[in-house]
Amino acid sequence: MTESSTNLADSLAVRPSYDEMREAIPSSAVREKWRAGDEAAARARTALQRIHDDETLSDEGKKQEAQRIIDRSAGEAREHYAKARETAAKDVESAYKFSVPMPDGCLATSRAKDSSEIVAVQGEAERIVQKVTGKSMQAITKEVSKNPNDKGMRQAASSRVAALKEEYERAMELGGLEGKVLAHATLRAADAVGVDYDSVVNDFRNDRQRRYVEEANQLESFSSSIPSGKNLSSNPYDTNRSGGKKRIGTYGSANKAPVTGGRPKLFEKKRRRSWK
Repeated sequence: MTESSTNLADSLAVRPSYDEMREAIPSSAVREKWRAGDEAAARARTALQRIHDDETLSDEGKKQEAQRIIDRSAGEAREHYAKARETAAKDVESAYKFSVPMPDGCLATSRAKDSSEIVAVQGEAERIVQKVTGKSMQAITKEVSKNPNDKGMRQAASSRVAALKEEYERAMELGGLEGKVLAHATLRAADAVGVDYDSVVNDFRNDRQRRYVEEANQLESFSSSIPSGKNLSSNPYDTNRSGGKKRIGTYGSANKAPVTGGRPKLFEKKRRRSWK
């Protein structure tokens, strides 16, 4: 298959729809909150459409009724969406921690038991940073924080990955308390020198841990499509908006249905772009 035909096949590939992304997100808690937000948003749009269609109400009456709906159902939708995004962020972090192998299991369950272990981790991390950079942890942390995107710093980080992987491999082989301390220290050193965990631990992951990586990536990708609900906050009858009454809602004189003569939908659901 030629490159052009491959690109064409990619462009024609079916992308998941909004509903498919919501239902496929690998977290029931996020899915439920996302659905709840969509249901509240649908209630708000339906209620606002009824107000728009009610010819017995004046513009001021419609404005007051619309605001009541916005404060209730639209506010409920925004709250559900916010909780869905918050839960998704926590689930991404949790899934990723389960994907990081440790001598005693994984990062999600591996903890320092007492202050002596914490001190040991700090000491080992300082040693590793000194080994791979020739500088103290305090100095290298300041250096990285000043300009983490510096080209020379990125090149230095690349050359440090091998040394950090050696330390991590030794930790996994040692096992027990010594291995656990060394593994935590290596990750702390990686943080200090600006090297991402994946570069250090990926070769040591098992199949289950790789699936957690996939889950974290999918959660992060799909959750970016969770709406904010901010588009429901604007009262279409607010004459203080730019343009005044001519811009009220979506049914001003310029927007009337041209053939049927009917009144267009105030909150007609727009077609969402497929996720890429």
